[in-house]
Amino acid sequence: MDNIAENKLTKNLLLSTLLCCLLTTASNAIAETDQVTLTVVGEVIPGSCTPSLDNGSKIDYGSFVRTTLTKSSNQLGVKNINLNISCSANAVVALYATDNRKTSIADGISVETSWVGKKTVTDKNSLFGLGTTKDGEQIGAFSLGIDYNKMVFDTGTTKTLIKTDNVKADPVVWKSSSDGAIVDHNSTAGGWIAITPSTSSSTPFSFKTATIPLIVSAAVKKYSAMTITEPVKIDGNVTLSIVYL
Repeated sequence: MDNIAENKLTKNLLLSTLLCCLLTTASNAIAETDQVTLTVVGEVIPGSCTPSLDNGSKIDYGSFVRTTLTKSSNQLGVKNINLNISCSANAVVALYATDNRKTSIADGISVETSWVGKKTVTDKNSLFGLGTTKDGEQIGAFSLGIDYNKMVFDTGTTKTLIKTDNVKADPVVWKSSSDGAIVDHNSTAGGWIAITPSTSSSTPFSFKTATIPLIVSAAVKKYSAMTITEPVKIDGNVTLSIVYL
């Protein structure tokens, strides 16, 4: 890969040099104002990172009978899965989520989470969709968080979480993420999660490998609000992405 990248870079530089030479030669024969400037840009990152999830990237709540959901109890419970990040060299990255079922978040749904500082989530901006029935009825929603007390890094040192509402801002403003919640970055509560060395730091930390425990809590619409008459598949789908800082 390095040789290919070097060859591409060499070709680009040769092209830039040739164009500059042509422009310089042409400028001798035309007015000085008849010019154009070529800008060559790019980015060199310290290493590439690959994210992966345990258990085939799947959380499975199995099968359950609609009538077992009482009028007041519609919680499916808590599931855990590890997010693993492996980088070719130390890198400073942030994590963000994209809800691929965003329009299916059920209205009026409440999800009981088990993050640090357990709470009930009702704000749609902090939830993810579970898909719809064939008739378009919303099924439920789930929350996603990080159990940051159990994160493991190649450095072996304890880390905490910070978040920002806009990783592309200049400058980026980071703040503490007290509950480890992950939300859709396209929502009004959206943002990016990064790692910092201590609670007193607001500077993202570099690492090479990490195991980040994720906590999923799901709920479906209450029994009284369900109109399904045939099996319905829960179909939550979220993309977790890495951005280099």
